[in-house]
Amino acid sequence: SCLDWSEPERAPHGRLLAWYRELIALRRTLPDLHDPDLASVKTAFDEDARWFAYRRGDLRVVMNLAAEPAAIPLGLGRHRRSGGRVLAAWEPVEAPGADGVLRLPPESCVVLADD
Repeated sequence: SCLDWSEPERAPHGRLLAWYRELIALRRTLPDLHDPDLASVKTAFDEDARWFAYRRGDLRVVMNLAAEPAAIPLGLGRHRRSGGRVLAAWEPVEAPGADGVLRLPPESCVVLADD
């Protein structure tokens, strides 16, 4: 077997490699992503709409697994004015607004930090 070292430079491989590097960099710098204690992890999902989200500390990771865009309610709570800021996203996405709804493109993922 022989590795093709030019593969990371070609689509779609280069984009995926850049995404992994971005996520690894976040994991190194954000304690909420490398804490081994899972007791504080909160999850939410909608099986029919095909989205999954988890919250750990001040971070949320939200995934739309469907082939269609999704409007995902994040539940901001009474003291929050926004759904946070986007730290990383597979596709361009706007942070959730005052309504607490995140609009994600199909088959995408976003990492959000609380404000």
